[in-house]
Amino acid sequence: MTDPDSLPNLRQKIADLLAVNIEDVESDQDLFALGFDSLRAVQLLCEIEREYGVRLNVRDVFERPTARQLERAVRRHLPKVA
Repeated sequence: MTDPDSLPNLRQKIADLLAVNIEDVESDQDLFALGFDSLRAVQLLCEIEREYGVRLNVRDVFERPTARQLERAVRRHLPKVA
């Protein structure tokens, strides 16, 4: 089943920052348990802003520490398509 909140490339960006395979980044897995840290969070936020035009802050990553939660946060800020 496909997650309707899933954003292409976000899990891949997370995997790239952690230097792991995308299969190692499960949608509901705590990113900090995988080795994410504040520096990687800032790098991810820059990638999110560049790719999706959405500006989140570091607090968002710490409060939503899974790929699925971050995808939902990004999606909430994307322009609505008619």
